[in-house]
Amino acid sequence: MPDIACPVQESKYLNDDSIRFHSRLGFSEVGRFHDSGYKFNQWFDMVWMEKMIGEHNAEPKEVWG
Repeated sequence: MPDIACPVQESKYLNDDSIRFHSRLGFSEVGRFHDSGYKFNQWFDMVWMEKMIGEHNAEPKEVWG
């Protein structure tokens, strides 16, 4: 699950290209933590993204069976 820094306002250090890149690869945003990442003397949101890589079976096999 990628953890991506995202600018809240315009920044000369960071843009949202990584989020767009992951979206084109099939990832979707599942969480956003506001003003939780600090770098370059500025606060950034942190975005979590996920991608399902397989189907879920209605009745999965037991793990310990």
